[in-house]
Amino acid sequence: MSEHDRPVVLCVDDEPQVLEALGDMLRRSYRIHTASQGFEGLRVLDEEPVEVIVSDMRMPVLDGARFLGMARDRAPDVTRIVLTGQADAAAAASAVNDGQVFRYLTKPVARDVLLAAIEAGVRRHRERISEHRVLQDTVRGATEVLTEVLGAADPVAQGRAARLTTLVLDAAPSLGLTDTWTLQTAAALSQLGTFALPADTAARLADSRALEPADRDAVVGAVRAAGRMLRRIPRLDAVVAALDPPSGELGPAASLLRGAVALDLLCIGLAPADAVAVLRAEGAIAEPVLDALAAAVGARQESLLLEHGLAEIPAGSTIAQDVRLPDGTLLIARGVRVTPAMTLRLEHLAARHRGLRAYVHAPSQDEDAAA
Repeated sequence: MSEHDRPVVLCVDDEPQVLEALGDMLRRSYRIHTASQGFEGLRVLDEEPVEVIVSDMRMPVLDGARFLGMARDRAPDVTRIVLTGQADAAAAASAVNDGQVFRYLTKPVARDVLLAAIEAGVRRHRERISEHRVLQDTVRGATEVLTEVLGAADPVAQGRAARLTTLVLDAAPSLGLTDTWTLQTAAALSQLGTFALPADTAARLADSRALEPADRDAVVGAVRAAGRMLRRIPRLDAVVAALDPPSGELGPAASLLRGAVALDLLCIGLAPADAVAVLRAEGAIAEPVLDALAAAVGARQESLLLEHGLAEIPAGSTIAQDVRLPDGTLLIARGVRVTPAMTLRLEHLAARHRGLRAYVHAPSQDEDAAA
């Protein structure tokens, strides 16, 4: 096994001789990172693909239980093992309850016992990662199907969901948000609650008319309703928290999604730059979020614009302007990304409405590959 392929283990202990001994025992089979105190360990956890943590309990500044609890919050899939000379019941209970440890070992520990615990910890970590990937792929597939169905039933809602997805994914890097799966899933499913919108609000949205503050509040309420609907599905806690955060607890993902919703709604009647200015004046959206969203909208406006007949639109393109019939009926909302499945619908629409054309943003190389 090459050095790069070895599992990464983080050892945290305030005694240099213990860290040295752990390194000697583990270095043949693992890539080892060491830290002499908890905050240093958290920095390593942020920078390296750690699979297992081996931590002492009694350390200055940040004790083992608090460190492992913070590590769990930052990287919940990393396996946590305690190795300590402090073997009292209170310490053990704190480690199990606060840090949710996988193993609790006492010093001195036999080499084979430690290696067996770490090997089991690596297996557990990789099993959890595999489970998450299966879950993510399953939810992603289900979301794509729901999006296609939503487009046929409510093209306005489909367009808003698509625009929100693009906005949050484009803005996330500027805010240091790396959990793109949660953002993408939350944005794509954010319009499931639109059935509860008041009729006059739904009518203004369908006609692309400027919204009243009450309309904007109703749309936010519909987003929260989508979150409440999803609470019944296991393991979507992060997605639910982004859609329907507890009162006064707007996390980073929820803040970005809330800002994207507000900006998208204002852009119905205003130019993006003017919409951003209004939101800055209102002060409800954090400045870093607005900066990231403004940059994302600006980059999208600068992308290449093409005109196609409906049957000629390539998969991976994004609808740049609403596609409407001469009587104003909305067929496809701006912001919708054309999937391979959607090209079939476009062919049917082209046959029924000859001569209808659409403006699209050309796919980037990444989008083209994904399609």
